[in-house]
Amino acid sequence: MTEQLGRDPQGRLDEAWDEAQLPRYNLAVIGATGAGKSTLINAVFGEDLAATGVGAPVTQQVSLYTNDEGTLGLYDFKGVESFDQLRDVVRSFKKTYAERAKAGEPIHGIWFCIKAADRRFDQTQRRLVEDLAALDVPVFLVITQTPWKAGIGFPPDVQHFVDYLTSLRLPIETGRPVPIAAVDDPFSGTQAFGLEHLVEVSLEAAPKGVSAALAAAQSVSIAVKHGAARKVIALASTTATGIGAIPIPVADAVPLMAVQVGMLRRIASIYGISLTKQATVALVAQLTSALAGKTLATSLLKLVPGAGWVITGAVAGGVTTALGYAWLRLCENHLAGDLDIFDYLQSNRLAALLLELAAQNLQGRVHRRR
Repeated sequence: MTEQLGRDPQGRLDEAWDEAQLPRYNLAVIGATGAGKSTLINAVFGEDLAATGVGAPVTQQVSLYTNDEGTLGLYDFKGVESFDQLRDVVRSFKKTYAERAKAGEPIHGIWFCIKAADRRFDQTQRRLVEDLAALDVPVFLVITQTPWKAGIGFPPDVQHFVDYLTSLRLPIETGRPVPIAAVDDPFSGTQAFGLEHLVEVSLEAAPKGVSAALAAAQSVSIAVKHGAARKVIALASTTATGIGAIPIPVADAVPLMAVQVGMLRRIASIYGISLTKQATVALVAQLTSALAGKTLATSLLKLVPGAGWVITGAVAGGVTTALGYAWLRLCENHLAGDLDIFDYLQSNRLAALLLELAAQNLQGRVHRRR
């Protein structure tokens, strides 16, 4: 396999780039008119797809919208004025949904929204939650427009409502509702609340294959993005270690570089950095040039105990981890506006900066071990 990869290194790197595209996380945000669904979607994802996007009809009353990055799909249940009507729509949707799930368009999470001001949860709503749970999809009961003030918390009646819903033992994730306020209300003095927690619990319940896409699509928590990126690095490091189980010369390290290309693209996607294939190829070319010369020996390999000009499992895993965390740092700095990754890429300085940070990471690891 290594020999085959060596004959077509660029093709293998292109393939790794294609394979690294994040799959889509599909979410249904359901609730009667006035439940604050659009405000919630806009607050968490930075846009209301159902209002601004072009949806693909699923049924007469349900459409699927996707964001430009392809990381988020939103199932939108339209024109529902009451929970009775919504239950009818969900029940008629079940058969269609089963067919779409088999076709690769499953729902990965459901946010079922009710307003805190309603202070009621009747049998129709309960049966609707049960119908949704029967789709075998994680269901979150989201209490929207929840008044919350720093240092005070919820009003007593809201806390009582939350406790009451918890006591019903509904088939919902976490076993209790998730109270949120999508935006600040300057007139009442209440503040946005609970969005990060909603994203975090949704991420925990998401299938592993699409959790990184949810982390990428959401815009309320840098910590969620950081955690998802760390998982990408851990997986890449494990894969790289396996590749190096049979020691390979540095010059024949295309399989290892393919793993690293995929890692770079996934992390960039999590931080909303749209690297084109051309940009990634340019970065790989810079890295290839650096890794083929003295930079690798002086900046990376000499910092890995026992490393030489042959890459072993430990070396492959260590270098991949160091590169991953260096790239993670650059992506976070780019998102914060502290640097522009594309400026560095165009001026052929990105690989040098990445390797410098990776060398610092490796040096730190060596010192901690001592």
